[in-house]
Amino acid sequence: MQALNTLDQQAAEAGALEPDRTKFPAPVVASTWSMETLPEPDQIFVGAFDTATKVVTVAPSKARKSFFMLQAAICLAAGLPRFLAWEIPRPRRVMLVNLEITPAHFHKRLTRMMRALSVAPEMLGDRLLIINARGLDVNADTGAQLLTTVKSSAVELAIIDPIYKLIAGDESKQEVIKELLRGIDRLCNETGAAVWYAHHTGKGEAGDRLAIDRANGSGVLARDFDCQIGLVHHVEDGLFVCEQIARSYAPREVITIGWDNEAGCFTVRDDVTPVVRTSRNRDTSGRVGPVLTDDDALAVVAAKPLPSEVFKGELRHRGFTERAARETRARLLNDGKLDQFRAGFPCTIHIGTPEGIQKLRSEYQNPKLAGVK
Repeated sequence: MQALNTLDQQAAEAGALEPDRTKFPAPVVASTWSMETLPEPDQIFVGAFDTATKVVTVAPSKARKSFFMLQAAICLAAGLPRFLAWEIPRPRRVMLVNLEITPAHFHKRLTRMMRALSVAPEMLGDRLLIINARGLDVNADTGAQLLTTVKSSAVELAIIDPIYKLIAGDESKQEVIKELLRGIDRLCNETGAAVWYAHHTGKGEAGDRLAIDRANGSGVLARDFDCQIGLVHHVEDGLFVCEQIARSYAPREVITIGWDNEAGCFTVRDDVTPVVRTSRNRDTSGRVGPVLTDDDALAVVAAKPLPSEVFKGELRHRGFTERAARETRARLLNDGKLDQFRAGFPCTIHIGTPEGIQKLRSEYQNPKLAGVK
């Protein structure tokens, strides 16, 4: 990408890059290295991502990605204890590069969001920097200028919204995206800042695809990140399912979030099970169907019991999220609406209705002899 993959000479003249940054690293002896004490990663969001890493928010068009990123920026700069479900260890110096919204409208968004979060200007101090760059003519110097600004401002997190504005070419072409990603790597490595950018999903119902495959354009973009925070439409209108994929941290629970239009910010909806909207839980008119119920789960084993993994797969196929499938299974077992039976070698757990499991158990205990009717 021309915007971020500038010539070495241009970047060196800007004073941003080390002259030997392109040298291949020398090998380390593992036995010696294992005895060294390295500093703990500097986590920006606990259990999600650190400084000097790459983060992407992937969401459908008009899913309020910019509001999501702005809310995160304010929470981090103000040192609020949390952003939605993510713990914030300490305040951060954040730079938000706004490439899409006019300054007047972005100013309104900023002030309204600050009121919604009860953040006064003095709580931000000088830790939130905003670059209003709508209509920026991206050229070979843009990357060096951005890198120098991030470094000279001691920024710990640079937010670029949206990233496609800095893509010089077709975002479906691997070489174009690889150039972009090399530039982002350089920005992280040379400044120590994390880079968080917003990108859009492809056409169609995003929930029909795996979370890692929802980003539009080349598949390279969908794989080269340290953390992806994805937003996808919930089966209920006006809500979103929020999913995290992290390279270096354990998976976390999927959550439901909603936009509070009266307040002007996102909130966590713990009262709503995160059910992703798919083409399967919409009717033919395109309207969203009802939220999946226990009856939908019981219908999977109405005919006969199924192995536990097959049962879970059928629930996911019908639109249940991983968490919803797990919780529904546990609840129905606890309520006695489902039963389970261990059988065979290697042992397989079968899930079914109490009547179905009783019949299966009877068949195992009283097997039919070959040739006997």
